[in-house]
Amino acid sequence: MIRKKIEDLTLKDVNNILVWDIDEDYLTPFFFDPNQETLVPFYHDVVDASFYVRANLFKGNNNYIALVKFSRELFYLNDDFRALNCWYFGPDIRKLEVFDLPARIKINIKTYPFFNNYFIFIVNQDSLIRFGNIFFNFVKQFCISNDNLSVLLTGDLGSGKTSFVRTFLSTSSPSFNIMYSTKVDDLLFNHWDLYRLDVSEDILNSIDFWLYLNNSGVVNLIEWANKIKLEFYLKNVENMICINFAFGSSFDSRVVTISGNDNIMDLFFKFFLSSIDFLRVSISK
Repeated sequence: MIRKKIEDLTLKDVNNILVWDIDEDYLTPFFFDPNQETLVPFYHDVVDASFYVRANLFKGNNNYIALVKFSRELFYLNDDFRALNCWYFGPDIRKLEVFDLPARIKINIKTYPFFNNYFIFIVNQDSLIRFGNIFFNFVKQFCISNDNLSVLLTGDLGSGKTSFVRTFLSTSSPSFNIMYSTKVDDLLFNHWDLYRLDVSEDILNSIDFWLYLNNSGVVNLIEWANKIKLEFYLKNVENMICINFAFGSSFDSRVVTISGNDNIMDLFFKFFLSSIDFLRVSISK
């Protein structure tokens, strides 16, 4: 039985074993039913991580094998890429750090639904505006062939959620109570602020929250989206993407982590690859 510290694993070890169990400072192979689609129930409350999952890490033109700790999910933890606790195996074996960004992580097994596909980068105040403009164009392109989109915005107070929305919407949270609607380029946006909302199933039903999120031709931007458990979004919303903002190492830098299902993230990643100027600016420290 293999039993090693993570920094002592070889690429062969990682390639041969899909999931690794954590035992204090050591990892051992974790075996499960290969016919099982997920390692956990489809809808559930998040539990503490207890294993690592093999993944692919894309940095620039290079593709590395990585191990990602499961399941301190971004949506609940709100602590940018550090929540992923990603180790990658290339010329050396080390943790993913800020200077490695931008990067994309694709976990090689369906773990917690929705969060197995990440795109991580850094923005400053100037590149946040570029990011907003690029994202707005992505949304317009996405909505040509899809009915609607929900954008779940998470992150600590002052981390950049509202600033990001303002890059393409003339809105100023918290100047409205719960929701503000506006049209931009013939596309209807609902901007939600759940910060002061006492979230419960009854409250959400009383304001027709899920009805709004499923209206045709609408983009819903939801600040403090993690006040509602992820499984309720998964149960009630078809097209969604999550954007988490976290404070970076300098005053105006923010680490942005984007996650979504494979179809949305594949489109998103291809769209952003064409924005080389933005990516070059975004990784400046």
